Amino acid sequence: MSCETNTSTNNIAFERSSKRRKGYPSETKVKRGARVVHGEKELVEKLGRNDLCPCGSGRCFQALLPPHRQIRRHQPPLLFSASNSVLSQEIQTRNRS
Repeated sequence: MSCETNTSTNNIAFERSSKRRKGYPSETKVKRGARVVHGEKELVEKLGRNDLCPCGSGRCFQALLPPHRQIRRHQPPLLFSASNSVLSQEIQTRNRS
């Protein structure tokens, strides 16, 4: 009898995993609404500190952020139909205050 074992190094339970490679939403999608940089550029993916800025300047994204690190966000579209305009106006009024 031989002492060989039937183990596989390609076992899925022990496969190395990368969030970016797998495309998990926490790493690839922006949370809550559209994010806009420099007025017309929309951020679709989450940018890291060493990624180039989408404005085309060639500088790192983090270097171009203001010191207080706020990015302008647009209001996400409402999820119900426009026929509920009274309800939508009431919700928008509540969100502003």
